[in-house]
Amino acid sequence: VMATIAPATTGTLSNTATVTGADDTNSANNSATDTTELDVQYDLSISKTDNQLTDIPGTTTTYTIVVTNAGPSSATNVVVADTFPATLTDVTWTSVRTTGVRGNNSGSGPINDTITLIPVGGTVTYTVMATIAPATTGTLSNTATVTGADDTNSANNSATDTTELD
Repeated sequence: VMATIAPATTGTLSNTATVTGADDTNSANNSATDTTELDVQYDLSISKTDNQLTDIPGTTTTYTIVVTNAGPSSATNVVVADTFPATLTDVTWTSVRTTGVRGNNSGSGPINDTITLIPVGGTVTYTVMATIAPATTGTLSNTATVTGADDTNSANNSATDTTELD
């Protein structure tokens, strides 16, 4: 028997097979059960961009942050975080999620959102609006992260956008 385990399944998987016959003289050995502990595993990734090569201090900037679960399991209790530098003020954000993904719809200030990415391939897209402080010079660098207890690939859990300031 070949079967696919549903991505949202956790805990223990048990399956019992039975056989019966009218003339069976020993029914004590007519069933067998296989029990397997499930090891939840998924690959979270995050990207972040403001789609700009340069920004101007005193103006607003918009970041797009995308978090994705590549599976093979569903991801729960995932934390998306972005602590914006002091040079970004009036920070507000909204999020749009694919069907089945849960999290906060909006906020102001830093992002610290605990989300659930139930469908494998599920995504959440954050749109962040902020004002660049007028006295800011040099480059503006900002990093967003995603973490989950069963993430098997931490190499893609951080994304930084760096923009030169004019």
